[in-house]
Amino acid sequence: MRDLWLNRDFKVMLLEEVKEPFDSDEYLYEIKFDGIRCLSFVSKKDVKLVSRNGKDITYLFPELKKISELVNCNVIFDGEIVCLEKGVPSFSKLSERLHLKSERNIVKASEDNPVGYVVFDILYKDGNLVNETLVKRKDILNKYEENEVFVKSAIFSEGVKLFEEIKRRGLEGIVAKLKKGTYHVNSRTNDFIKIKNVNINVFYVCGYIVKPHNYVFSLLLCEKVKDAFKYVGRVNVSKKDKIFNLILKENKIDCSFKENVKEAIYVKPKFKCKVEFLEKTKGGHLRHPVFKGVVK
Repeated sequence: MRDLWLNRDFKVMLLEEVKEPFDSDEYLYEIKFDGIRCLSFVSKKDVKLVSRNGKDITYLFPELKKISELVNCNVIFDGEIVCLEKGVPSFSKLSERLHLKSERNIVKASEDNPVGYVVFDILYKDGNLVNETLVKRKDILNKYEENEVFVKSAIFSEGVKLFEEIKRRGLEGIVAKLKKGTYHVNSRTNDFIKIKNVNINVFYVCGYIVKPHNYVFSLLLCEKVKDAFKYVGRVNVSKKDKIFNLILKENKIDCSFKENVKEAIYVKPKFKCKVEFLEKTKGGHLRHPVFKGVVK
C-alpha cells in the first residue's frame, strides 16, 4: 500500500448504519459525537486538518496546533472536531466557527469559543497502520497523552446500555466497531456501524419547492406554536410520494413567515407529515430531516 503520509489524497473510512443498538463480544462501542469528522496529519512542527470530503480546514481551528506537542514522529489521527456547550457537544455552536473569514475573527473565536479534537483511531505512525486490527491501533493510540485540545474517545463494552444512556442525555448516537477490523480508506464498511439517536415528530406542510432540472422536490415544514405557525425547515421527498400530487393541487398563498424562502410556493398548512431528524438548531430548524410519510 502507498505511504499515507506522502500520498494524502484519500478519505476517511465511512460507517454503515442500523436502527437498533446491539451487544456483541466482537465489537467495542463508542459515543458518536456531533461535530466535524476529520483526519489530522501531525508532525512535531505542524498540524494539517482535512475534512471527510477532503477539504483543508486547518486555518479554521488554530487552537488544534497544540496536538503537535504530543508527537515525536509523523502521525495520522482520525477523529471528530467538537465544540461543547454546557458540557454537551453542540453542532450549532461549532457551525459559528465555519463561516469565519478573517484571520482576526478566527483567532478570537479560537480563544472565546474553542474546539476539541476527540480522537478514536490512528492510521499512521512513521508507517501505515491501516492493516492492523482496531484493537492493535487502539493500543498504539492509548500511548498518547491528552491535553486541552486532544481527547481520546472512551470505549464501552455494552452497546445497548450505552445507547440508553445516550438517549437519556440527548446525544447523537453510538458507533459499534469490530475489534478485529482493519481500516478501509475510501470505503464504507460494516466494520464500523453507527446507531443514531433520532427524533420523530409530526409537522405541517406550509409550502414546497420544485426544481425541474434536477428533479428536486422539497416540502417546507412548520409547527404550530400557540395560535401561530413557525417555519422549521425543509425536507426532500420523492415525486413518487403521495404528498407530491396532493400538495401540487393546493391553492397558492402569500408567505406568512419572517423567513421567506427563495423559490418557495406557499400553501395553507393543511397536510401533516412525519419527519425523522437529529435535533433542532438554535434557530429552531431541523437538522438532517428525513421524510417518513403523510399523517392522516
